[in-house]
Amino acid sequence: MNDAQLVEACLEGDHRAYAVLVNRYRYPVFGLCLSYVKDFDVAEDAAQEALIAAYLKLESLPEPQKFGPWLRTIAANQCRMWLRRQRRQVAFDEEMAVVDPAPSPAEQVLSRERRQRVLAAVSRLSRPQQQAVVLFYLEGLSLKRIAAFLDVAVPTVEQRLYRARRNLKEEMTTMVKENLQEHRLPEDFTQEAGPGSGPVAGAPVARSPQSLQPHRRRRARPPRSPPWFGLGL
Repeated sequence: MNDAQLVEACLEGDHRAYAVLVNRYRYPVFGLCLSYVKDFDVAEDAAQEALIAAYLKLESLPEPQKFGPWLRTIAANQCRMWLRRQRRQVAFDEEMAVVDPAPSPAEQVLSRERRQRVLAAVSRLSRPQQQAVVLFYLEGLSLKRIAAFLDVAVPTVEQRLYRARRNLKEEMTTMVKENLQEHRLPEDFTQEAGPGSGPVAGAPVARSPQSLQPHRRRRARPPRSPPWFGLGL
């Protein structure tokens, strides 16, 4: 099923359809968030929040076939809000002279330093180049999928990747690729950000062609809280 069909199915009450969308967009959303917040753990949280927010706002989506770009906007807004909160928190911590906890074991420190070096290099790219390189190396997304998610043409993505690689230099490009590819989202990510008891809790419910025409039926509103909240899914 394409995005529009999955959105329509979800609005009719088939929450498994949204689990399919979450599984389809989890890495694009995570990659986008990572390009903003430059922290893997925070990016995971922001991606989950964005996917939940999108579910709660699903009825307001004007064009179901553009779910990807719409979701991208929601995720970007989530990250901007986090960055604003972070700036306020940093100012508060500096004022209160907060002391960091005891250092981590040596291996964790080295791994963190390597990640920080990679993210620092990526952060020196322009925002469009950051998004292109993270989405491309994180999950090996095709140029076509990246272009659709960012709502730009494929040649535009190619150009951004070319410039990003040129700016990063060969050694750092390899390091960025290795660091991004070794980071996998946890197995329970889909359950935490979408309904169902697994990545896809079952095949989407089959519907007739007539039922997929939104102007010929009444939609079931998504509940105020996603149906999987509080269920430990």
